[in-house]
Formats: sequence, C-alpha cells, structure tokens
Amino acid sequence: MALHSEGSYEDVFAQLTDGLAWSSGWAELWSPPSKSAIFQARSRLGFEPVRDLFARVVVPLAGPETPGSWLAEQRLMALAECGTHAILDAEISPCSTSEIALSRELAERFKPGMLVLADRGFYGFHLWQHAADTGADLLWRVKTNLRPRYLQTLTDGSWLARIIPTSGPNRTATAPLTMRVIDYTIEDGRQNPESYRLLTTILDPADASAEELAAAYFDRWEIESTFDELKTHQRGLRACCVPNLPT
Repeated sequence: MALHSEGSYEDVFAQLTDGLAWSSGWAELWSPPSKSAIFQARSRLGFEPVRDLFARVVVPLAGPETPGSWLAEQRLMALAECGTHAILDAEISPCSTSEIALSRELAERFKPGMLVLADRGFYGFHLWQHAADTGADLLWRVKTNLRPRYLQTLTDGSWLARIIPTSGPNRTATAPLTMRVIDYTIEDGRQNPESYRLLTTILDPADASAEELAAAYFDRWEIESTFDELKTHQRGLRACCVPNLPT
C-alpha cells in the first residue's frame, strides 16, 4: 500500500491480483475483494500484526560512510546567570564524558561572590569540596536520603551538619565538612507534596535565611529557559544539531 499510496484499497488489490495472474502465466485469475470485505478483514486482523511487522523490518539504513547521517554528539555543561540568562562559562565534550566530570572542570572556574545552584544529580563529597574551595557559595539540592550528621538547629529552622565521604580511598581519614541543611516542601495542591533538601555553604541565617535560599533555588530552572532560547528561539528556523543516530 505504501508503493501505491495514491490509490484506493481496491486499486492496490487489483494490482496484487493482476500480479498473481501474471506470475501464473495467466493460467489462473483472481478477483480483488470488495471495499466492504477489505474493511471487515482489517477489523478482524487488528493493528498488532502491522505493528509487529513494522518493528521487525524497519531499521536504520545509513552506514558509517553515508554522508549527512552521522555526527558525534556533544555534551554541554554550562554556568548561567539567573535573571539575565547570560552564559558565564561552559564545558563541551563528547557524550562519553559524564556530567560529573564536566562539572569538575567547570567548578575550577567558580569565583568568590558567586552563589552556585545545582540540582540533586551533582552532589558528591569531593565535587562539593572542590567547588567550595574556590570561595564561591554553594546551594545544591541533594537526595533526601543523604544523612548529614546533625550539629545544631538554627534560628530559621535550618540546621548545621557535617558530612563525610561515603566511598573512595582514605575516606575515614578525610576531614568532615560543615554545611547548613534546609528542608522544606512546596504545597502545590498535590496529595503528597515533594520534599526538598538543600545544602549550602552559607552557614549564618543572618546572611541568607532558609526562606530566601529556598526561593533562590527555584531560580535554578532559569538555565532550562536559557537552553531553550539558544536551541529554539535564537537560531530561528535553521537546523541546530544532528543526533548521534542515523537520520
């Protein structure tokens, strides 16, 4: 039917029956089914056989030398400024490089005076230590099953804690780090609101309260708007990238 997509079902079956007659040397003749018979047969058959046939026979056709079909995919890690959406720094590497490895390279260029936000996929003791050593302040979300060692509750409800590495060589000999923990939920009408746990290097609530830091973390999503502007709006109608798969 794809070869004769401009024709009706009856036209397609007429082509098939003519082909069968020709292949027999016109010794046998077949009459094409009626339109009603075709629709009834399709109802009995269902969609599953066509779906399974599609899954078995449809495969990428391009080979390694096919021009225009392959491009090495790249991974981008960026540091964007909230409010302006300016990209202050970035690391680009093949997709075989992990986000964590790229973030280590990027963290080396953090500066004092920055408040760096990151989501819960980035936290690790050594990366945190590496980033904090630059003098930048950190405000990172972590998984709620991370259990820092409690030290003291602060006036705004946040609390001081110590963390130690949970894996790696010489972890027992590594000095613990002191940080501030902020736990909260966002009441958005759902029956089970999502819980958030933030870690920050800003230890004194007088410098930034828990409420202020929770509100600041929400702005982390602005980097997604920045990527949207780059990939969709600023480039206009031009093609941006080709995936690491045959097109």
